[in-house]
Amino acid sequence: MKKCFYASLLLALVACGNAPKSESDSLAVVAKAEQKGVENDFVVESMTVGNDRFSSVLPMVVAVDPSKFDIAKNINKNILDNFFLSEYAATENFQYNVKFEQKIEDDLLILHFTGDVLGAYLSEIDQTDYYNLSTGEKMDLEASEIPFKNFFASEALFNKFYKENWQADIEKAFAEAKECAEGEVPDCSEDEIFYEVEGSEVVLSSGSDCYPHVLQACSPFLQKKISFDKLHEYLVPEAEALLKNWNNASVKSKLAYKCSWASK
Repeated sequence: MKKCFYASLLLALVACGNAPKSESDSLAVVAKAEQKGVENDFVVESMTVGNDRFSSVLPMVVAVDPSKFDIAKNINKNILDNFFLSEYAATENFQYNVKFEQKIEDDLLILHFTGDVLGAYLSEIDQTDYYNLSTGEKMDLEASEIPFKNFFASEALFNKFYKENWQADIEKAFAEAKECAEGEVPDCSEDEIFYEVEGSEVVLSSGSDCYPHVLQACSPFLQKKISFDKLHEYLVPEAEALLKNWNNASVKSKLAYKCSWASK
């Protein structure tokens, strides 16, 4: 419980870049930020890096306040490390096609990366990172990844919902996938359910990254829309309220629910 409490207190972060080399550089950074009408201590710049085959737009955090340069430097180092880079410059071995979106919520910097990377095969990237402005620390919040079953009033109610609304269809999808892949079992779980909220409904989806690239077309996929009226009998009241406001809910409120559920 203490860990969750301190995590909620640490919701502080924003953007910043490499430390300037001189006082004139510091003034240039501040002037650049002021021209953008920045009211925070940091701004996030878009930096294009890559080579002839791969190109990505990555965030670089720039400090408006010279006392925050080390924080900016820590955040940028973490970003570069994620993409095996030492600086915001092209490299022959760079194999990412990635773009990002940013959001500042309270004192939390949220960076959402989407795209793909070439490894043994081409893999999709859909990743959200959180940073604390006070320290530049990357925070392991993953608040938007509350397991779907954590919204249910009890494990028994989740099992009841699963049996009545999901089990038969997902078992059929997995059987078809196995047949398509000539007997190879999908490398994902039947009860792993992803969710999005659309109006008065929750859109439920199965995992779709269940095979190596050569067999991706065989991956099982199930998607169903369930109304809140139908979900009402299964959900914790706090969970139902959070889900209904999911697209507008803050990371802090999602984290608070996740912590309260974990403490039960």
